[in-house]
Amino acid sequence: MPQHQFNRRINDEARAPVLPQVSVAAEALRTRIGDSVAAVLFYGSALREGNSDGKIIDLYVLVDCYRSAYKGVIPAIANAILPPNVYYLEIENNGNTVRIKYAVISLSGFEKQAAGRAFTPCIWGRFAQPTAVVYARNEDVQARVVEAMGQAVLSLIRKTVPLMLPGFGATDLWPRALRESYRTELRAEQKTKTQELYLASQPRFDQLLSIAAGLDLGYRPGREEGTYTPTTAKANAMAHQLLWAARRPVGKTLSVLRLLKAAFTFANGVAYILWKVERHSGVKITPTAWQSRHPLLAAVTLSWRLYIKGGFR
Repeated sequence: MPQHQFNRRINDEARAPVLPQVSVAAEALRTRIGDSVAAVLFYGSALREGNSDGKIIDLYVLVDCYRSAYKGVIPAIANAILPPNVYYLEIENNGNTVRIKYAVISLSGFEKQAAGRAFTPCIWGRFAQPTAVVYARNEDVQARVVEAMGQAVLSLIRKTVPLMLPGFGATDLWPRALRESYRTELRAEQKTKTQELYLASQPRFDQLLSIAAGLDLGYRPGREEGTYTPTTAKANAMAHQLLWAARRPVGKTLSVLRLLKAAFTFANGVAYILWKVERHSGVKITPTAWQSRHPLLAAVTLSWRLYIKGGFR
């Protein structure tokens, strides 16, 4: 019964209606990438806040294979080695500019990472948060994507519960889980961001944790309503603390490498990255014409300047 409830909750979330601009954006990506597109997922601030005014629409495109998704071999190889590839696109819709940031990953790769088989939480941390399936090729793909989304939630819970003290509640676990996940990336957001993410979808997070308590994830309901107790041994808890500590340098290194890729895959990649940092941290740096023309060579100096000014941690 708990598994059925959990699956139904994730499925309802996945099938929730989305903004018209999001559907337009998804269709534009299907046209751009072609028949290799198996599904398009929508997440991020535009989803949480229910509007895309002044925002970029965040999408993940799940493809059958990288070779068929690209015209060239190099981006396909880059995506296979270090998924996802990230791109930026602007389209016009009814006289308005729709700004889209989209990542490309294979459907099978998405499933494996969401199930917690990846060391860092790039997928299982991100997609434990609210997500809608804007497009799925058929019901089989829809079912696979929803299953993977559910696995992402369970993976984040399973890997965070050992860090918690007896009597913890959803208000303790979810901000901690999101904070640990964010600490494995180069993030520009303020320290309060993970608490805001939890509060923005609190009923959803609380319900999922309550349902998942019956799924043998290393915790059980506590004596008081809404509280839980870890069932893992202290040695296991220490091991998970070490794992999270190890994920930080690994994850941040991967983040740097993905940023370097993004400098090439984005149109105006340097300007976009600096805009993103400024939007979340308030730290503004204006690139020179040379830096814009040579993003890879400029990446080191720009990254250091941003770090010194507090653009990311």
